[in-house]
Amino acid sequence: MRILVQVWCEIDPTLNVRIDRQTTLPAVDAWDQLLRVSPLGRAGVAAGKRLGEVTAFALGAGHDAALRHALAGGATRAVELDRGDARALAGWVQAQAADLVIADRLAGNVAAQLGWSHLAGLDDLHMVGGVLKAVRCLERGDREIVSARLPAAIRLQADDVRPPYVARARLQAVAGCDIEQVSISGAVESTTPAPLQLLRPRTKQGAQPRAATSAHSRLQALMSGAASVPSARTADEPSRTVEEMAEEFVRYLLHHDLLP
Repeated sequence: MRILVQVWCEIDPTLNVRIDRQTTLPAVDAWDQLLRVSPLGRAGVAAGKRLGEVTAFALGAGHDAALRHALAGGATRAVELDRGDARALAGWVQAQAADLVIADRLAGNVAAQLGWSHLAGLDDLHMVGGVLKAVRCLERGDREIVSARLPAAIRLQADDVRPPYVARARLQAVAGCDIEQVSISGAVESTTPAPLQLLRPRTKQGAQPRAATSAHSRLQALMSGAASVPSARTADEPSRTVEEMAEEFVRYLLHHDLLP
């Protein structure tokens, strides 16, 4: 059984992280390490190892520590992928002939691209007769037993993750292991911004914006029940005072029995 597990490095939330004003990059106090190996990725490697052969992969550069930690935890391969869209990643997963993918939130995108089963918030993975069984963690401590047919892409529960300890001796043993570099940039998402366009006025159902009209014209159109609003007032149209428009509005209400 071939299993692909995503691993990554993340900012340690237990540290006092600040933003350097000169470099605009996150920084920590002296003798502290900014990044740590994600516990969720470490738990994914441990869960996959109990089911079959594990291949650890990371998206983008800067995750060497997570990949070597996965090798020390029992993964047979470590692959570094360049960042691509969900379709490119799904193509690589399909080329690996994987039966199960354990990843972060991108597990749903991979499952949607390949038409696989997808489950999230899982714990205690095990196989029963070729079917993946797991416990889904719900709110307020509730749990339920769920199942999925392989191939599938899943996401483990992220609350109170306790991955197994990996000894420093095992990390030193895999320090010289090679990390495969694979490019899936054939469908990399473009980061070039589109050209700016002028802002168009918001209209209802694609209708053209109406020209400005006087209050008298709008009132006449309302009283006559016309479907369209007349065009803007011409130069020879007499202007009405506020009192005259109010009187016309009252006559309109009386005509339609809208006043007591």
